[in-house]
Amino acid sequence: MTIRCWGQFLGFLAADITRHPERLQAVDAVLVQRLQALVGVVDVDLDAALSEEDE
Repeated sequence: MTIRCWGQFLGFLAADITRHPERLQAVDAVLVQRLQALVGVVDVDLDAALSEEDE
């Protein structure tokens, strides 16, 4: 996703939150546990260069 796309998405998200704040939901411990079970332990090197496919 390009930087422009991210900007458009974040703009959309901000506008939706402004129009419908009642839709916001907290992330509870049960959801966090489900996500951790699905993803497991993933090591990420934030300093590693992206491959051409990931750019």
